[in-house]
Amino acid sequence: MSLKNIYNFWLIRKEIAPSKDFRASLENKLMSKWDELNPTPAKSLFANHAFRLSVSITAGLLVVASAGTGAYAYTSPNVSEGSVLYPIKQGLENVEEKVRISPESRAKFMLKKVQRREAELASVKRRLKMGQTAAEEKILKIEKKIDDLDDKMSAEEKVLENVNLKNPQIKEKIKERIEKRKRRMENLMDRMQ
Repeated sequence: MSLKNIYNFWLIRKEIAPSKDFRASLENKLMSKWDELNPTPAKSLFANHAFRLSVSITAGLLVVASAGTGAYAYTSPNVSEGSVLYPIKQGLENVEEKVRISPESRAKFMLKKVQRREAELASVKRRLKMGQTAAEEKILKIEKKIDDLDDKMSAEEKVLENVNLKNPQIKEKIKERIEKRKRRMENLMDRMQ
C-alpha cells in the first residue's frame, strides 16, 4: 500500500467518523441510562479515602517502629542474653559480620563485638544481684560468648600477620585483647585451685 492510499483512507475515515461533541453526548446518555438500570452499590470500605489514609499511616508507623526497635536492640547494652530483643541484635550482628570482607574490617568488628558483650556483662551484673542463679547463668553465657569471640580474634590475628594493614593499631588492640584474655584465664585457673 502506498503512502498516497494511506493518506486517502485517513481522509475518508476522518469524514465519516462522528464528531467529538456527538461522542461526548452519546457517552453521557449511555452512562445515565446505565445508572438508572443499575443503581450503584454502597462504596466499599477499601474505596473510602479515610480508610486508605489510616491504613497507610498505620503501615508507616509500623515500619518506623520496627526500624527503631532494631536500632535500639543493636546499640543498647541492656539488650542481653534472655532479652526479647536479643535475637534481633544477634541477627543484625550476623548480617554485619557477613558484610565485612577485608581482614582489617573483620578484626575491627570483632573488637567492637567483644566490647558490646563486655558492656552487656556489666549491665547484667548491675541489674541483677550476684547471688541469684539466673544472674549467674546469664553471666556465664555472656562470658562464653566473649571467649568464643576471643577465639575468633585469635584466628583473625593469624590472618592479619600476613596482611599489610592501613591501620596498624588494630594488630596492637587485638594483641592487647588476647593478652587480657590470657590474664583472665590465668586468674580463673588460680581461683579454681
